[in-house]
Amino acid sequence: MEESLKQELIGYGIDLEMAIYRFLGNEAMYEEFLRDFMEDENYFGLLEAVPQKEYEKAFRHAHTLKGVAANLGIDSVQDDAEQITEALRGKKPEEVDGAALDDWLRRLEQHYAGLREILEKYAV
Repeated sequence: MEESLKQELIGYGIDLEMAIYRFLGNEAMYEEFLRDFMEDENYFGLLEAVPQKEYEKAFRHAHTLKGVAANLGIDSVQDDAEQITEALRGKKPEEVDGAALDDWLRRLEQHYAGLREILEKYAV
Protein backbone atom coordinates (compact mmCIF):
# COMPACT_ATOMS: atom_id res chain seq x y z
CA MET A 1 0.00 0.00 0.00
CA GLU A 2 1.37 3.38 -0.98
CA GLU A 3 2.51 5.56 1.91
CA SER A 4 0.52 8.54 0.60
CA LEU A 5 -2.65 6.40 0.53
CA LYS A 6 -1.98 5.31 4.10
CA GLN A 7 -1.60 8.93 5.19
CA GLU A 8 -4.86 9.96 3.50
CA LEU A 9 -6.73 7.06 5.08
CA ILE A 10 -5.36 8.02 8.49
CA GLY A 11 -6.28 11.66 7.81
CA TYR A 12 -9.78 10.51 6.89
CA GLY A 13 -10.01 8.93 10.33
CA ILE A 14 -9.27 5.28 9.74
CA ASP A 15 -7.36 3.58 12.52
CA LEU A 16 -5.15 1.99 9.90
CA GLU A 17 -2.71 0.35 12.28
CA MET A 18 -5.49 -1.52 14.09
CA ALA A 19 -7.34 -2.33 10.88
CA ILE A 20 -4.28 -3.86 9.24
CA TYR A 21 -3.58 -5.73 12.48
CA ARG A 22 -7.03 -7.33 12.13
CA PHE A 23 -5.90 -8.52 8.72
CA LEU A 24 -2.82 -10.13 10.25
CA GLY A 25 -0.61 -7.38 8.88
CA ASN A 26 -1.58 -8.16 5.29
CA GLU A 27 -1.93 -4.72 3.69
CA ALA A 28 -2.88 -6.14 0.29
CA MET A 29 -5.75 -8.10 1.83
CA TYR A 30 -6.91 -5.04 3.75
CA GLU A 31 -6.81 -2.99 0.57
CA GLU A 32 -8.85 -5.66 -1.24
CA PHE A 33 -11.50 -5.67 1.51
CA LEU A 34 -11.56 -1.87 1.49
CA ARG A 35 -12.22 -1.95 -2.25
CA ASP A 36 -14.99 -4.53 -1.73
CA PHE A 37 -16.48 -2.37 1.01
CA MET A 38 -17.08 0.43 -1.46
CA GLU A 39 -19.40 -1.90 -3.38
CA ASP A 40 -21.05 -3.34 -0.26
CA GLU A 41 -24.66 -4.32 -0.90
CA ASN A 42 -25.63 -3.27 2.61
CA TYR A 43 -24.78 0.37 1.96
CA PHE A 44 -26.81 0.43 -1.24
CA GLY A 45 -29.61 -1.60 0.33
CA LEU A 46 -29.83 0.92 3.16
CA LEU A 47 -30.03 3.79 0.67
CA GLU A 48 -32.96 2.04 -1.02
CA ALA A 49 -34.78 0.87 2.10
CA VAL A 50 -34.97 4.13 4.08
CA PRO A 51 -36.82 6.25 1.48
CA GLN A 52 -39.26 3.37 0.98
CA LYS A 53 -39.77 3.19 4.75
CA GLU A 54 -38.74 -0.46 4.78
CA TYR A 55 -37.28 0.05 8.24
CA GLU A 56 -36.77 -3.56 9.22
CA LYS A 57 -34.74 -4.12 6.07
CA ALA A 58 -32.90 -0.84 6.64
CA PHE A 59 -32.07 -1.93 10.20
CA ARG A 60 -30.47 -5.18 8.96
CA HIS A 61 -28.43 -3.33 6.33
CA ALA A 62 -27.29 -0.66 8.79
CA HIS A 63 -26.37 -3.23 11.44
CA THR A 64 -24.29 -5.27 8.99
CA LEU A 65 -22.67 -2.15 7.55
CA LYS A 66 -21.74 -1.05 11.07
CA GLY A 67 -19.92 -4.33 11.70
CA VAL A 68 -18.07 -4.35 8.39
CA ALA A 69 -16.99 -0.73 8.82
CA ALA A 70 -15.79 -1.51 12.35
CA ASN A 71 -13.62 -4.38 11.10
CA LEU A 72 -12.07 -2.08 8.52
CA GLY A 73 -11.48 0.73 11.02
CA ILE A 74 -13.80 3.14 9.19
CA ASP A 75 -15.04 4.86 12.31
CA SER A 76 -17.09 7.59 10.62
CA VAL A 77 -19.18 5.09 8.66
CA GLN A 78 -19.42 2.80 11.67
CA ASP A 79 -20.69 5.67 13.83
CA ASP A 80 -23.27 6.76 11.24
CA ALA A 81 -24.49 3.19 10.70
CA GLU A 82 -24.72 2.73 14.47
CA GLN A 83 -26.87 5.84 14.84
CA ILE A 84 -29.15 4.59 12.05
CA THR A 85 -29.31 1.16 13.67
CA GLU A 86 -30.29 2.64 17.02
CA ALA A 87 -32.84 4.98 15.41
CA LEU A 88 -34.57 1.90 13.98
CA ARG A 89 -33.99 -0.73 16.66
CA GLY A 90 -37.29 -2.27 17.78
CA LYS A 91 -39.41 0.56 16.39
CA LYS A 92 -42.62 0.39 14.45
CA PRO A 93 -42.61 2.53 11.29
CA GLU A 94 -44.76 5.21 12.93
CA GLU A 95 -42.27 5.47 15.82
CA VAL A 96 -39.27 6.24 13.60
CA ASP A 97 -38.05 9.84 13.57
CA GLY A 98 -37.81 10.21 9.80
CA ALA A 99 -36.05 13.59 9.91
CA ALA A 100 -33.31 12.33 12.23
CA LEU A 101 -32.94 9.18 10.17
CA ASP A 102 -32.58 11.24 6.98
CA ASP A 103 -29.92 13.39 8.66
CA TRP A 104 -27.87 10.33 9.64
CA LEU A 105 -28.28 8.88 6.17
CA ARG A 106 -26.95 12.12 4.63
CA ARG A 107 -23.96 12.01 6.99
CA LEU A 108 -23.33 8.40 6.02
CA GLU A 109 -23.46 9.31 2.33
CA GLN A 110 -20.97 12.15 2.89
CA HIS A 111 -18.52 9.94 4.77
CA TYR A 112 -18.88 7.17 2.23
CA ALA A 113 -18.28 9.65 -0.62
CA GLY A 114 -15.17 11.01 1.11
CA LEU A 115 -13.69 7.56 1.37
CA ARG A 116 -14.63 6.75 -2.22
CA GLU A 117 -12.83 9.91 -3.37
CA ILE A 118 -9.62 8.84 -1.64
CA LEU A 119 -9.78 5.31 -3.01
CA GLU A 120 -10.51 6.47 -6.55
CA LYS A 121 -7.57 8.88 -6.37
CA TYR A 122 -5.29 5.90 -5.75
CA ALA A 123 -7.20 3.53 -8.06
CA VAL A 124 -7.96 1.18 -5.17
